[in-house]
Amino acid sequence: MQFSLDLLAQQLPTNEEVQLGQALMETWKEQYQRLHMGLRNANLCAKENMKKAAQEERELLLGGGEESTVRRRHLQIKAGMTSGAESITESFRRTHHMMAQEVEQSASTLATFDESASILRKVESEYEGHGSMLASTHGLLSTTKYENVTDRMTLVFGFLIFLLAVLYVVSKRIGVLSFRGIL
Repeated sequence: MQFSLDLLAQQLPTNEEVQLGQALMETWKEQYQRLHMGLRNANLCAKENMKKAAQEERELLLGGGEESTVRRRHLQIKAGMTSGAESITESFRRTHHMMAQEVEQSASTLATFDESASILRKVESEYEGHGSMLASTHGLLSTTKYENVTDRMTLVFGFLIFLLAVLYVVSKRIGVLSFRGIL
């Protein structure tokens, strides 16, 4: 941010604004230095306090007496609680991992359902398109059946006329039937 402010301060339109920007940058630098030193001092103090606490604990554990025994029991209880908390945390991690896998599997299942639904919509629209074709085909089949029946009737009727004509010609040639008496 200091680098960006330094670049931006130099690009300001007036000299006064450039000086104000640089002054702001200097105050930020000073504040940063103070905070950095404070953090360093706090880390050093924390390190010293940890060393002192470890030394006191070592002395209590190594020293005999009732206070040492109580302290050891207290530390054992803390260790047990820590290991219990770690096992619970690990159990939560496994549960979280399993739930994440289930969510992924559900998402893939939903994607498959969406894909199947779109395919079914396409099939339905094609079926509707074929439905009109099936109706016209049904009409053509009905017409073909009707024409088939009329063609058969025409053939039977023509065959009957042909047989009558053959019978007439044969009867004229043989003379068995004479239609003169009838007419």
